Amino acid sequence: MSRDEVAPPSGPRDANRDGSRFEVEERVRFESLIIDLAAGFVSIDPERVDQAIEECLRRIVRALGLDRSTPFQRSGEDLVATHSWAVPGRDAFPKVWARADLLWSFMRVMHGEPVIFSRLDDPPEEAAADKALIRRFGPKANVTMPLVADREVLGALAFGSMGTERTWAPAVDCPRRPSAMVTNSVPVPPLPMPPPS
Repeated sequence: MSRDEVAPPSGPRDANRDGSRFEVEERVRFESLIIDLAAGFVSIDPERVDQAIEECLRRIVRALGLDRSTPFQRSGEDLVATHSWAVPGRDAFPKVWARADLLWSFMRVMHGEPVIFSRLDDPPEEAAADKALIRRFGPKANVTMPLVADREVLGALAFGSMGTERTWAPAVDCPRRPSAMVTNSVPVPPLPMPPPS
């Protein structure tokens, strides 16, 4: 296991003291990774931002034992994938996430709500169109966190397990932290202003 890697959940945790200590050690290791990644954006040269974001995604995906991570930026009524990193053998995310393609997921994100499922049967009936598309192209387990600043949704950060279902930790703590780090640390270009009426 590399210094970045955090053991992914593989079933019910042992309730004994050794299991609790292991969980604490893994959490501390992941917190250290997030601090290290955030520090890398403090005084970064603008021309290195794209490279740094992709390296950040790679390290988070590896640390969490996932297959892909994709940040999206809001562009009108769509979310545009600004970057995507996937493990070898898995595809990066398509460039544009159109509102019409994943309406249920899009509306949740735009209302500041996460999209979380451990298996494709988890989302409700109203997500039928989303599930059909995800079944063809997407992950078997997913966490998508909205990126919110000053109560405005700027985009989203998605994490996926492409090959296997996955039970997420309580409150999905691990993916929430990189999402907060992206919102607070990564330079985001301003959204285009609407034309004057």
